[in-house]
Amino acid sequence: MKKILNWILWPLIAILSFLIGLFARQPAINKLKKQVTLLQQDNEKLLNIIETNHQSFQELLVQHKALKAIQISKKTALKDQMVENLIMQYAVKEYLTLLLKCGKYGQKLEKDELVFFSAFEKVINGKTLSSGNKVNIKDYILSRHKANIKKLQECDYSHILKELQETH
Repeated sequence: MKKILNWILWPLIAILSFLIGLFARQPAINKLKKQVTLLQQDNEKLLNIIETNHQSFQELLVQHKALKAIQISKKTALKDQMVENLIMQYAVKEYLTLLLKCGKYGQKLEKDELVFFSAFEKVINGKTLSSGNKVNIKDYILSRHKANIKKLQECDYSHILKELQETH
């Protein structure tokens, strides 16, 4: 009988110990479940924040690329304006040089010089240039000063202006 009692008592004690332990740990388990629920909610909030930040980043990236494209187009336009300005500076220099050549020194102008000179005379007189005249001026200047214009090097008038002053 003692053996049967041991066989029934020990498992009963084990089951009771298990249940007492289970009920003793239940508040801690409930607390952990609440923490898991809060963490899951916080995780959702963090995912929403990450998604919002990602969308903001994408929008900023698009704006940045658009600004770079606009900046490149403006830079190209400015460079084109600078090149046109330099062509005009070198055209004035060439015009003055040719003016001295034929006026002061009485030399005859070559064909390309004469074409340039007559086309640039229209600029000096404020007349409207035909596209052919514009091309003639540009081609003449680029044939003589292309390297300086490509380097965006400003035209130096000083020696021509001195020579013009000496004629008076």
